[in-house]
Amino acid sequence: MEKILCGVDLGGTKLSIGLVSRSGEVIEKITVYDHRDKSETEVVSVIVSIIRQLLSSNGLTESDLEVSESVFPAMSVTAMALP
Repeated sequence: MEKILCGVDLGGTKLSIGLVSRSGEVIEKITVYDHRDKSETEVVSVIVSIIRQLLSSNGLTESDLEVSESVFPAMSVTAMALP
């Protein structure tokens, strides 16, 4: 099976997480708005939980995810195994 990507968009008012094929097709995404008052640890837990939910609902596992590194201005994000 072709590896898929998982994108996380953490903003001030919303948190969107989606699974995307290598060709750019959005497989599924979830957006929540209740992360603003959570601690950093709680936000990470929410992100992990949503990723696991997306994988499960699509019959996928962590091993189906592409591991890559993206660099943004003033921030580096590295994909890694979920805790």
